[in-house]
Amino acid sequence: MNLYCDTHVHCYDFPSFSSLLDQAHSNFSSACRINPSMANQNTESRFLMFFTDGVKDKTWTHIYPQAVAKNWLGDWQLSLARDGKLIRASNGEKLVTLAPARQINSFHRLEFLLLGCDKDIADGITEQKIIDSYADQYLLICPWGFGKWLGKRAKVLRELLSTNASRLFLGDNGGRPGLWRHVPHFRQARLPIINGSDPLPLTADTCRIGSFGIHWLSAESELNLAGLLEEIKTATLKNYGPQLSLYQFIRNQIALKLKPKA
Repeated sequence: MNLYCDTHVHCYDFPSFSSLLDQAHSNFSSACRINPSMANQNTESRFLMFFTDGVKDKTWTHIYPQAVAKNWLGDWQLSLARDGKLIRASNGEKLVTLAPARQINSFHRLEFLLLGCDKDIADGITEQKIIDSYADQYLLICPWGFGKWLGKRAKVLRELLSTNASRLFLGDNGGRPGLWRHVPHFRQARLPIINGSDPLPLTADTCRIGSFGIHWLSAESELNLAGLLEEIKTATLKNYGPQLSLYQFIRNQIALKLKPKA
C-alpha cells in the first residue's frame, strides 16, 4: 500500500476533533492526487497521523479510551487496530489511522518528537540523554521551528548531529516559509529529512494538517506501530506538501502575538 503520513500533528481543541479528521482526510486525498503512487494505479493509499502530545495537549489520552469503547466522535467512529496500539478513525469509506507520539522540549529548548511513544516524559532533559534513552526505542526527530535552530541552539544541534548522525532525524515544518530555503542543518544531516505539518494553535493553521508529510510504498498488509516505525527508518521516503508563503508566515506570527494567553 502507498502510505501518506503527517508526522507532527497537534489538536488544540478536542471538541472539534471530528472537524480535524474531515480536514486531514481532505488534505491527504489532495496530496495523494498531486503526488501519485510510487507503484501502479491500483495500489491502495492509506493515511496516517502521529499526534505529538506535549505537556499540555493530551490528544492521545483523550482518544484512546474512545477507541477502546468504539465510540463515535461526530461522524467518525474510533476503534483499535489489530495491534492495539494504533487507532482507526472511519467515516463511511473514509479511513485515517492515528498513532501516538510525544513532544519534548530539551534542556536547551530544542524540540524533539518521539514517534510511537504514548508515555509522559518530562521536559528539560539534556539533548544527549534524550538520544541515548529514546532513539533506539522510538523514532526520534528534531523538527525545525522558527528561531529554534539559531544562535546557541544552532551550535548545540550541529554538535549533536556530528556525534549522533545515524540516530537523530531532522524534521521539516509546513510552517516554514518557502522563501526560507537555506537550512544548514539539513545539509549536515545524514538521515532523511521528515516532513510534518506542525500546526500552530490558530484556526487558519490547523487546516494544514495532513497537507505536509512523507509518503512511501509499504510492504505491510495490516498496519502496526512497530512495523510503521521500522519502515520510516528504512524505506525510501518522499516528502510532499507546500510550505507557507511569506505573507501567510507573517500573518501567523502576528496572530500568535495577538492571541490571548490561556
